[in-house]
Amino acid sequence: MWSTIVSAVLVGWSWLPEVTIGLKFATALIVFVLTVPLFVRRVRRWLRRPVRR
Repeated sequence: MWSTIVSAVLVGWSWLPEVTIGLKFATALIVFVLTVPLFVRRVRRWLRRPVRR
């Protein structure tokens, strides 16, 4: 019983860096997906306005 718990803890501890990298990648991807449409909308609005010369 204890050996399975200890082995599971060790496996989880060894997998911890990969899990944190995956979480960082997922959060970065979510932030990217949320910010890009706003940025594109702002740029299009800025490009559509009449240019004064």
